[in-house]
Parts: sequence; structure tokens; C-alpha cells
Amino acid sequence: MAMIRILCLFILLFAASCSFAQPVQTTIINGVTIQYKLFGKGNITVVFEAGMGEGMDNWGSIPQSVSKFAKVLCYNRPGINGASETKELATVPV
Repeated sequence: MAMIRILCLFILLFAASCSFAQPVQTTIINGVTIQYKLFGKGNITVVFEAGMGEGMDNWGSIPQSVSKFAKVLCYNRPGINGASETKELATVPV
């Protein structure tokens, strides 16, 4: 019985780690390569933005759950997880 519980736990953990397995796409904006994932269905789009130096996969399975009723966009900021770095600071025109 203990072996079955351990096996079920392993399968559950494996399935959870695969839940956000969407293909990573890239685009170039102003000479900077950006990695992103775009998926889901719906009339609204939810953007998941990771901060504190983390990448888009930091959200875990939350984007996959949201994609059941909305389009989802996740992306890596420049310099994070393979996206090219930029030497310019991000600015917002005022």
C-alpha cells in the first residue's frame, strides 16, 4: 500500500511539472530578443509578468488554469532565461 502511495505521489508531481509545457516562442523588439508563450482561448488576454529576476515559468500552473477561459501571454524580461540583455534602462514617456 505504501508503494502505491509513493507511485501515485510521483505521478502527481510529474504531471504538475508538465502542466505549463507550452512552446516558447521568440521575437525581436528594438534589437532585443524576447521569449514568450501565448496560448489559451477567450475574449480577454491575461498577461503574466514575472519580476524579481524570475522567468515566466515562475508562475507554475496558474497560466494553464487561466488559459481555460482567457488568452494567456507570459514572457521573460530582457536578460532572463535566455532572452537577450539590453544596455538601455526601461523608460516610460511622460
